[in-house]
Amino acid sequence: MLYTAIDYETEYGNNLSVTTSGSRNYANELSKTQIYMLSGYNPAMGTIAGPPEEFPWTKDMVLVAHNMSFDWAMLYRTVELGMAPEWVLDLPTFCTADMCVYNYISRSLNLAVKAVFNQELDKGMRNYMKGKSWQDAIDQGKDKDLLQYAKDDSYWCFKLFEALQPHFPEHEARISEHTRHMAWRGVPFDKDLAEQKYSDLSHKRFELLSCLKWTERRDEKYRQNY
Repeated sequence: MLYTAIDYETEYGNNLSVTTSGSRNYANELSKTQIYMLSGYNPAMGTIAGPPEEFPWTKDMVLVAHNMSFDWAMLYRTVELGMAPEWVLDLPTFCTADMCVYNYISRSLNLAVKAVFNQELDKGMRNYMKGKSWQDAIDQGKDKDLLQYAKDDSYWCFKLFEALQPHFPEHEARISEHTRHMAWRGVPFDKDLAEQKYSDLSHKRFELLSCLKWTERRDEKYRQNY
């Protein structure tokens, strides 16, 4: 097995964000050009970063990412867009963020690396890229810095995996993977039925309120009697 750390870099901004949309919906909104970089590291190939469609996938890889729910959503989206072979979705996965939490370490990559290795990671490039594209980084002379930032993330993700895997039981790894798949599938939801029931509740509330006995004392705030 070839344990390989991966890290996607994608466009984001005020109206395009994992925070507001969740990993799956966010991924579905992205075009090919907006998923502009994939970095990776394993001891055999070293550290690489470049267009996702050029990543050297192999079938013996075990994928490692810090917050795998995000990177797996990106992986799924790149398969949909024809930027990666479909079989990569069958590769085993590990999440170093979950490993960190299990071992009482911060889920944040830079804070985890600081705690385990006493190494500072600069996340300034991530903040700089808000609302910008890969072409913006090139035009503003930040492309090399961005490439190095991405390489650092995948390298230190791998180092965390090396350090923490012995302290992460197999059953916890499977629970981590299982809950990610549950979140990906989501909860079955009948929107039409929910709206109907909500309307029914509104009518029922009105009927119940009309049955209540009101006092003669008036509540000026709500402009009705108590």
